[in-house]
Amino acid sequence: MSDTSAGPEHLISKWLEAKEFLVVGKSVSRIDALSKALGTAKYTEDYLMSEALFIKQVLSSEPHALIKSVDVSGALRIPGVTRVFTASDIPGINQVGYALPDQPLLAERKVRYVGEVVALVAASDYDKALRAAEEVRVGYEPLPHILDPLEAMERSDVLIHEEAGS
Repeated sequence: MSDTSAGPEHLISKWLEAKEFLVVGKSVSRIDALSKALGTAKYTEDYLMSEALFIKQVLSSEPHALIKSVDVSGALRIPGVTRVFTASDIPGINQVGYALPDQPLLAERKVRYVGEVVALVAASDYDKALRAAEEVRVGYEPLPHILDPLEAMERSDVLIHEEAGS
């Protein structure tokens, strides 16, 4: 006979008794409730610094393509735009990720999905950053793409991540 005290129910019960779960399922008074109800609560955006810059992403319009050129000259002509960053501006390895660093921070040589970040525009206010991002011109050479996940599993002739063979 196995010991049932070590079963899943016992483990869950022990886990829920941990001090981190003292408030789970209970009504708890919030110290910030009044300020939120009155509209006086402070949020991150309420603490802007006078010298702060605003960042706007330039996103890929192609599902799979080679990046042939990135022209930032139009963006840089807008007063208040201080810089436009591309993959070539990243020192070191251009990789980030949630669990593993397996994604480029900024697309480099190729985009792999619509909405992949190609550049970042820094400006003195959000409207200028938005307008400048629209002025960045990215030249693409479209590559074959597959939009159906089932079809993608059956085909090996269209690789999105060549380095991984997928």
